[in-house]
Amino acid sequence: MPDDHGLFMCGDHEGAKREALAILGELGWPEERVVDLGDITGARGMEMYLPLRVRIMARRGNADFNVALRGG
Repeated sequence: MPDDHGLFMCGDHEGAKREALAILGELGWPEERVVDLGDITGARGMEMYLPLRVRIMARRGNADFNVALRGG
């Protein structure tokens, strides 16, 4: 179940993004917690999150953490 963190999405097909939001909603994920990074070029930024997450996991010794966006 989602907590108070964001989920990133991006893509060039608005219909697919709406469908993804609907599926996430069925799974209990609040729409206001889905952060749309725009078109498909946003995917590169999302991919770069993985090395950051792996580094944090290595330093903490576990994967029991999350990152939250705050503010407007």
